[in-house]
Amino acid sequence: MSKSEWIPTLIRQALPASSDNFYNNQHKIAIDIGCRMPKDIFTIYHSIGGFKRMHAIDDDSDRYSDGKSKIEESAKTYKYYQNFNFHDVVNEEVFDGLFKINLSITGEEYLDLIDDKFDLVILSNFLHMYKEFSKAKKILDKLIQRLQNNGLLYFSVANENHENINSSERLAFHEHEILEFMKPLEEKIFVRKSIHYQGIFQKRH
Repeated sequence: MSKSEWIPTLIRQALPASSDNFYNNQHKIAIDIGCRMPKDIFTIYHSIGGFKRMHAIDDDSDRYSDGKSKIEESAKTYKYYQNFNFHDVVNEEVFDGLFKINLSITGEEYLDLIDDKFDLVILSNFLHMYKEFSKAKKILDKLIQRLQNNGLLYFSVANENHENINSSERLAFHEHEILEFMKPLEEKIFVRKSIHYQGIFQKRH
């Protein structure tokens, strides 16, 4: 199941529609950092609804050994979505106002350029791409500060059983480490998978 399917599913499990004002907010702002192929925000836009702006960010400097961009094909795919009729997103001007997509910038750099606070933060297979826990925690803390009250943070990270992560210089999180990272937020749902942890956490007053 892709993150565009996982996220709405986990949100519905964590928040009954009748008991939380997350769904009632019709001006939500979301950010997906480490989006790779930025098609997921379109599915989430329609599955959850009520978004006035959605940011999708990735860093084009991460390249294969032959020098090609790892998200080059993602960018090509995105061009297809630019021409897609999203029901109420009927023209380029409206589309560009709703979906802010930048595939050549780091999350830290992008956050410094915008003033938005977020109702939904998506960190899918992102935090473990850092080489140091302190750097991963630094951007997470920035995002938590920018998360609105009642806002949600979705994450997926590689855990200590992930062979590809353990054989590289990337981070592999133990359960206590990711839960320590998320301490400022209220745990709504935490999924322990064989090589990943996933979760939805919420910011409260």
